[in-house]
Amino acid sequence: MFKKEIIKMLFSTSVLMLTGCSTIVGIDSKELEPFSPKKEKDRVLNKVVMSWKVSDNPSEDCRRLSSGYFIRRNDLLGCAVWNAETKECTIITTKKVSHMILGHEVRHCFEGNFHD
Repeated sequence: MFKKEIIKMLFSTSVLMLTGCSTIVGIDSKELEPFSPKKEKDRVLNKVVMSWKVSDNPSEDCRRLSSGYFIRRNDLLGCAVWNAETKECTIITTKKVSHMILGHEVRHCFEGNFHD
């Protein structure tokens, strides 16, 4: 009951959140739904050295760190760039970040690209 009230409240206000790994356009309902973590054998990484960079321009920093992967995005709120060989993952966010965005990017560090 309480969970449904929170979801209704979030949708009825103008709270802005991350959709996928990119822009502010409203709440993607998938971000509020529970998910099943991948099995350990199916994850990109299980043990990871994680760093977090707070950026004035996450779009540029994500593009540079990912060797151009985010080339078409100029409105990123955050990203995660991982290296399976070194078991390292860098999360880049804006100066104002939500728990939802940070948690979303942490999941990328373990599971890689999980978007449909």
